[in-house]
This record gives sequence, structure tokens and C-alpha cells, in this order.
Amino acid sequence: MGAHNPSVTPEQFSTSQLWIQNGPKAQINSIETGWAVYPKLFGDNITRIFGYWTFLLCMQCLILLADGYKRTGCFNMFCPGFVQVHSSITFGELLEPVSIYNRKLHFIPVMVYRAPISGNWWLRVSREVIGYWPKELFTHLAHNASIIRYGGIAGAVSKSPSPPMGNGHLPIYKDSDIEKSGFMREMKVYNETRDTIYFDYTKTQTKQDARKDSYDLNYYFSERDKWNCIKYGGPGGSSCL
Repeated sequence: MGAHNPSVTPEQFSTSQLWIQNGPKAQINSIETGWAVYPKLFGDNITRIFGYWTFLLCMQCLILLADGYKRTGCFNMFCPGFVQVHSSITFGELLEPVSIYNRKLHFIPVMVYRAPISGNWWLRVSREVIGYWPKELFTHLAHNASIIRYGGIAGAVSKSPSPPMGNGHLPIYKDSDIEKSGFMREMKVYNETRDTIYFDYTKTQTKQDARKDSYDLNYYFSERDKWNCIKYGGPGGSSCL
């Protein structure tokens, strides 16, 4: 995923992330990770790595909820759950360098995978194995994942303007212009035998919860080259919905 630093106020947050999910809506199990600019969580406006887990699907919020985002689950390591194995890199790690609009592009590879024997969900950022979410945290994710999502969330307190998402610019409708957009590329999954499975574009869905002049989303794919990319984000504003 592209590494960016959208400008937010103390009452706002902005993320670029993936979701690993399974279960019916009222009992959804979810693992979420990527980067966030989140002053209330981290105490600053710096782009940092985050993780979140829960057992209600809450696409509009990143708050402490669970068993369907009601009572269990949390960010990072603020409650027992995620097991860190890396000696120095953990959630809250500063993500640098970040991309410079239309000049320099930086990205960070993020992978979440389920170990076939233990069933634990491991997190790898770049080439570093950070740690894992034990399968015992979950009900439905203890077995497998049924939904993989990619994108971003931008949020603010009630009646406040929504912050930028991605790099703060609306996506450019040209395949070669990812340096001008928030983006994710080469999205794929692995099956039980570690074979690479590229997404079936005929079954891939896009979802937007905001006006296109506030945030937008484009999905590109090449069936021949097994290549895909999403470009997403925007400036936000006062009337996003």
C-alpha cells in the first residue's frame, strides 16, 4: 500500500488498511491493519503502523468495540490479544519515508496470513514478521477468512469536517498515475497450500460511503498479467455523505 501522511486535526483520523473477516454481520470477526494518522490514538500527526481486532461491522468507526465491535477486541496491544515476536518493531512504529505528491512514491508491503498448523494469524510488514493474533481470540476467523477488504477510513467527531484520505487527492483516472493517488497494488491471497490466488475481477466489489467529490475509488485489473490496483482517497470536507 502507498505510504502517505494526510493532514488531520486532533479530532480526526485517517487510515489505509486491509480487513480480514469472517462470520455473519452480527458476529463478524475482523483483523485490521495498515497505517493510520490518528492523534487520539498515537498522540501526534505522524503516519504509524496500527492493528485492530474484534469479533458488528462498523465501517464508519475505528473505536474500541467488539463481539461484533461491542465488548471485546482493541487497537494495537492496548489489551491482551496480539502477540509480538519482533524484538523492536511493533504497532505505533513510525512509517517513513512517506510519498510526496507527484514527486516521490513510497509504499509498504503488508501481509496477514494464517499458519496452517497453529491457525494463528501472522502479520508481516515489509520483510519483518511482527507477531500474530492467536486463533483463540476468534470464533469464525479461527477457521478461515471469507472476506478480504482493501481501502481507507476517514473519520471525525460529530459535526466536524471529514479529513483527507489517502494522499488527500481524488484518484486520477489513468493507470500510470499512481504517484498522484492513494493506492494499493498487487493484491492477492494464498490458499491452504500456499498457492497464490489472484482475485477474480468478476467477483470483486467496490463500495463507497461518501460523495465522489469528497472521496473516490477506482479499481484496475489485468486478467492477462494477473495485476490489480486500487486508487482511492480524496480531500474530505464538510459534506461528504
